[in-house]
Order: sequence, then C-alpha cells, then structure tokens
Amino acid sequence: GARAVRAEIIMGAGQLSITSGVAQLARMRFHYDSPAWKPDLSYTVERAEGALTLRQPRTSSADWGQTGQRNNWEIAFNESIPLDLAVTLGAGESDLDVGRLNLTRLEVTTGAGKMQLNLVGARQRDLYVSVKGGVGELSVDLPADVGVVVDVQAGLGSVEVQGLVRKGLAYVNEAYGQSSVTLHLSVQGGVGNEPR
Repeated sequence: GARAVRAEIIMGAGQLSITSGVAQLARMRFHYDSPAWKPDLSYTVERAEGALTLRQPRTSSADWGQTGQRNNWEIAFNESIPLDLAVTLGAGESDLDVGRLNLTRLEVTTGAGKMQLNLVGARQRDLYVSVKGGVGELSVDLPADVGVVVDVQAGLGSVEVQGLVRKGLAYVNEAYGQSSVTLHLSVQGGVGNEPR
C-alpha cells in the first residue's frame, strides 16, 4: 500500500549488489556462512509511506574479512515506486546499479573497499546524490542525456574524469543546462578513492 518508500541499508562488511526490475517492492537474497550474520529486516507503512530497514548485526562484521567466508546481499527494487535510498557499507565490495530506479534521493557512505555506482537512466525529476567514501576505489557511471553536475572533493586520492568538463569548481556534461532535469552528484573521497 505504500506510494513511496524510504529504504536504509546498513552492511558492516561483505559484498552488496543493488539492482532493479522486480514487480514487488523489493526482492532480496542473502548468502552468509555464519548464522550470526543473518541480517535484521523491518518494514512498516504509515500514511502511504513505507519504511524499510536492512541491517547487518554489529557482531558479524569484525570476522568477515579474516575468515574468507561469504556474506553476500543481493537486492532488487521496483522501478516505479519513488524510492529514497540510503546505503552504508563498512568494508567490502558493492555494485549499485540504480540508474533505472525512481530515486528521489540517494545517499551512499562507504568505508574500505571497492564500489561501482551506475546512475545511467532516464530521470523524471531532479536527483541529488551524495557519496562519501573512505579508503578504496569508487567508479561512477553517469547518464549522457540528462544534465549532470558533479562536485568532487577527493581528499588524498586521485580523480579521473571522462565525458565531463570543468565549470568553476564542478564538472558538468554536455546536457547540463539543456535537459529539463538535473542530476546533482556530490563526491567526498578519502585515501585512494578514484571517482570517475
């Protein structure tokens, strides 16, 4: 019964995949080798707004990197329902293919590891995306036919930009100022980050 959803995903350590293309609100699959790593999931609906929280137990993240065991989350969201999405990943690898989602806001925080963020897709409204990275590598794919403005604060890492031009303190694409909607991306990187 929700007409819009706020989703918060908090994963201490592991491999996270977010995609789209399911008929229901979300479909989730979890592969974890330790029973202590079973994620906590809650979902409520109030005044036609859904609130989804998916959280990894705090005790599980400390063991993941040393044991070599699996802790993989695969999440697919509906493409039609407006989605306010916040993702926090402590350590590990993530592939966020969210360009086709009906995002109203996206906030991503990552600690150590590698992240691929795909924002390519049609937009019906302006979208504000915030990415805060720690130690690792970040790669972002952006649409060409939607106006894009990117503010990058790379910290001690390096920045490689393709298909964008510098405008003041930001980067923009050719569609910026021409399309009816704009994707605003803010990237704050730490040591070793490479937004591109």
